[in-house]
Amino acid sequence: MFGRWFDNATEGNHVHFAAAATSDSSETLAETWLVSAAPSLYYDQTPYVALFNMNIETIAAAAGLNLLNVRRETAAHELVHTFDVNPPARLTLGHCSRPAWDHNNCLMSPLREPWEHADGIVSLHNDPWDSSEYRRVRHSVEPMPMVFQLEATPNN
Repeated sequence: MFGRWFDNATEGNHVHFAAAATSDSSETLAETWLVSAAPSLYYDQTPYVALFNMNIETIAAAAGLNLLNVRRETAAHELVHTFDVNPPARLTLGHCSRPAWDHNNCLMSPLREPWEHADGIVSLHNDPWDSSEYRRVRHSVEPMPMVFQLEATPNN
């Protein structure tokens, strides 16, 4: 049934988005795998985004969070990763510690409080402008591989 799921997996700009039950770690809500060893439109391995629904449900219920909002914000966070934000990815893993434009923690920040994962607000940082995730996503026509680039200002 799934024999053709990975056809053209590494050519062009295909990213598989899947909802799965759980991962090896019960604390992992989702993961994104987008690896290319060099700047190109081709991936070295099959690119995917996976949301782990059982993990999301368990963690949201334990914290008393709105399940639908946690799912939405987790999906938004992982989709922003597909635009290779916050380089160099080999150091940042695509995360930042900047405040978002609305002064809350940025969607891509590991510093987000539990309530921020379920408040229904998806906001990115836009200051400084040259490392803005908002600008990176708006500037890109399509998602791109995480290329582990060395420069820290990809938006110029």
